[in-house]
Amino acid sequence: MNRKFHRTTIFSIILPALLFNAQAQQKNASSSVPLPIVPMLIEYEFAPLYLMQFLNGHARYTQIEAVINTNAPPVYQIVLTEKNGKRVWHSNVEAKTKSLAQLGRESHLTAIDYKTATDDSGRQIHGVAFRDKHGQTIRWRFIPASDPSERGSGLTPRGNAQGLRLDYRDLGTLAGEGTVAQFDEQIIEAEPWPERSSPPYFVGYRGSITLGHHSSALAFGREEWRVVSAPDSLREGAEWKLVNRHGQHGRERKLRVTALRGDDLTINESGGADSSLSLNARATPAGWALRSLQLTSAGQTMRLVFTPELNLAASGEVAFQIDQSNQQKLAHGIVTVQKQSDGARLRWQPKVPDWAKSKGFETVVKINAAEYVVETSPIAKN
Repeated sequence: MNRKFHRTTIFSIILPALLFNAQAQQKNASSSVPLPIVPMLIEYEFAPLYLMQFLNGHARYTQIEAVINTNAPPVYQIVLTEKNGKRVWHSNVEAKTKSLAQLGRESHLTAIDYKTATDDSGRQIHGVAFRDKHGQTIRWRFIPASDPSERGSGLTPRGNAQGLRLDYRDLGTLAGEGTVAQFDEQIIEAEPWPERSSPPYFVGYRGSITLGHHSSALAFGREEWRVVSAPDSLREGAEWKLVNRHGQHGRERKLRVTALRGDDLTINESGGADSSLSLNARATPAGWALRSLQLTSAGQTMRLVFTPELNLAASGEVAFQIDQSNQQKLAHGIVTVQKQSDGARLRWQPKVPDWAKSKGFETVVKINAAEYVVETSPIAKN
């Protein structure tokens, strides 16, 4: 299994559905050009190699995950899920640790050793060693139950996750016998997974390996963006610079108009060489309406499409769908827009997949002078 893994990136941003109306123009004191308002939190990550094991019996952790990039220089990420549901990231690269922190995640810089070997049957064995934030030495050996294949592809139900999270596997299989995580002197072996096994032909254990792991989310959280600079006219090359004012770690964003043809507008967010955001909007009498947007991570894509276009200046219902790479309509539903005096309220109601039907949530956007606040949370119950 000599697959070359491409660089894994986490590209997580608040995605624009542009509100360009007269009220926003008056509030944008620094420029007469309408301000792009971004009214949702969305994440997309493509992991070429992903490992996971459930941990039964540990006092602190319930799950361990790894995202492995073997390019030069190698970039590794280990995620430990605590019993309260909090996920803690560890990385061997300072730049990755800082970028995760800017996204509001708890992240720690630590040395991570990753090695592979091949057993007698030709399966690739994965080994990881590092120290967590408590100084605990963790060694993890992962053995696949079989070669990852299309039999292990598909969408993983994430009904317990906050927001709407979609994890899709291109190729995969379960953990095999001998998969074990060691925490100092405590050894936790992967347990048999009889519900997903077919003995004697296939016996899986509670863990998984994925080649091509797509993870996207309409996530919960809060962002406060202040406009640092804005263009004096709407034209190709026009650029906004914003700073996130929420949380401990500041983050900058640059939005640039890359195409302007008649009523059609394309805006890209400046990012790294392996990540990008592109969105397409159309001019209407009430302002800019978002047709679609696309996130790219390590050459793979996630696309969010609205029908008709999403316009925060107009109340009404809009259909949405989420595609990942070549998988169409992994999720779709309705978003209800309620225009308000200081912004807008969006209520999201997924219809597909089935396990997401009960996961309605809302996004509130508030605009004040040359800044705006966007917050996504569960729908408040009466």
